[in-house]
Amino acid sequence: MYSASYLPVYIACLIIVILAELAAGIYLAIQRADLEDMFHTHLLSEVRNYTIDNNSSMDYIQKQFQCCGSKNYSEYEESIQFRIGQESSWVVPNSCCKSNIAKCQKEAELRVESPSQLYSEGCHTVILDWFITNSAVLIGVAGGIACFGILGIIFASILCRNRTEYYDWE
Repeated sequence: MYSASYLPVYIACLIIVILAELAAGIYLAIQRADLEDMFHTHLLSEVRNYTIDNNSSMDYIQKQFQCCGSKNYSEYEESIQFRIGQESSWVVPNSCCKSNIAKCQKEAELRVESPSQLYSEGCHTVILDWFITNSAVLIGVAGGIACFGILGIIFASILCRNRTEYYDWE
């Protein structure tokens, strides 16, 4: 019977988790602009610290979202890799290129207005657009998780009440 006495603790933990989820959702809604600024600052830092040998996370983001840099590809002129100039033909990472890397690098170097081989849109905008487009799905998933928590509270409360009504008469 010792395990049944843990039901109120389980219920309390579920309530705390649901309240934390609710608080996180409210915080995200209120602090959206600040979070966007922090995200931009972090992406810009990743761009500035970019080196060919050490930046698989930025390469992955750029390939996955078909974007380049934080706001645009010209930010790579401020990167460590561009400043050290190990490769004379390097202007942007290869992950900013669609298929023809040589043409892509040339387009970046010449700052072509509508490049055909270079992802010209910044990752900050593309990723924020992705979140806005998929926000209904993300909210639905969060709501579904919260519903399971609420169901857990309801069932644990019923079990706790039935335990006291039927089994504690000894």
